Amino acid sequence: MLTFEALSETSEFARKWVPFCKKFSIEPRAPEWYFAQKVDYLRDKVDATFIKERRAIKSQKTNDEFIASCGFNLVGTEGL
Repeated sequence: MLTFEALSETSEFARKWVPFCKKFSIEPRAPEWYFAQKVDYLRDKVDATFIKERRAIKSQKTNDEFIASCGFNLVGTEGL
């Protein structure tokens, strides 16, 4: 059941992340790398839809990371 839940959360995020990457030509498409960058997108006066969608995706990613940090991740669960 835990594996199913993890795959379900991953696919839900991917349904939003992949179209976002295609729409705004994001490369490489690794969310951890992308959000780790320290780039000020507001400074360059980018499209307002980009900013809105980026914030929504980052919010969902942050929420998923919080859930994983509460012990609902698959790392180290082999002995369960």
